[in-house]
Amino acid sequence: MKDNGQIYTDILTNIRNGISMEQEIETVCPSCSPEEPVWHEVLRTGQNPTVRCQECGDVHPAETRKETVVRVNVVISKEDESFTRHTNVGRKDMIHVEEEIIVDDEEMDDVYPIIVTSIEAQDKRVEFATADTITTIWGRATDEVVVKIAIRSDSKTTSVNMTVPGDYEFVIGETETTGRKKFTISRIKIRDGNFASRRGDRVAAKYIKRIYAESARTTGWGEGRTAWSEKYSTNY
Repeated sequence: MKDNGQIYTDILTNIRNGISMEQEIETVCPSCSPEEPVWHEVLRTGQNPTVRCQECGDVHPAETRKETVVRVNVVISKEDESFTRHTNVGRKDMIHVEEEIIVDDEEMDDVYPIIVTSIEAQDKRVEFATADTITTIWGRATDEVVVKIAIRSDSKTTSVNMTVPGDYEFVIGETETTGRKKFTISRIKIRDGNFASRRGDRVAAKYIKRIYAESARTTGWGEGRTAWSEKYSTNY
């Protein structure tokens, strides 16, 4: 470890070279934080920068860790089509089934938020794996999703589809409109197999398998009109 005289010499050298002494970086400290990066003051720049830990004051060479990435194949399902994109992921990043990730294909200039539905690593399907062992990821696009809705009216059930942003929330007990159909949500089947049925329960569209609803009575023109309904009526 350098003595105070050497540190002072380094500081003077930095000043003469026009280096700002306010420069700071995050790196591990061998004395007080060997695993987690903490803030350090840069005493000397260059290929092997010298830094002082702001937690314990230890002076040491900065350990520079350049994270390596791997290019992973991703098969994305969106509505009725599937297509392949590629994304860079940290080599040791752990990917899990049902995890939400962003696929950023720089070559295609495409970005898709997806929910991982399956992972192939080392020639077998797994629930999780580090990126450097993954052959292919399968996922469902969640930027825009199609939600299936079963609407019951008397003894007849009608199926309709509704396209909404993946983060759009459907609420048990609330009334929605798609096309010319108005319905009140009574139950939601979630993709993990569970159901939401308590009034006020909210489920984002990207997690929904199917919505069960009751046909809502259409109000007459003289009752229950809102600014939204008046605007809607002018378009149809």
